[in-house]
Amino acid sequence: MSTDSISDLETAMYEALDPGKPQIKVAMLVARTFGDCELAADDTINIALERLASRADIQSFGLINRWRHSEIKRLADATGS
Repeated sequence: MSTDSISDLETAMYEALDPGKPQIKVAMLVARTFGDCELAADDTINIALERLASRADIQSFGLINRWRHSEIKRLADATGS
């Protein structure tokens, strides 16, 4: 598993989260980000999710690797977006 591919997955999921919007299920984030595309292995996505959840402007609720039982949101940025 490549660090670049994990970073790409993390970035894609980060960009799929709208700043300041209510939290969504992690499963919905994965579906919104990747749609009908072939997904990477669950382990790879889980590593990217853990990295995403550790960002300062991300808030996660529950165990992030339990996609249907946890939620995530991106906090509004300083410009009010």
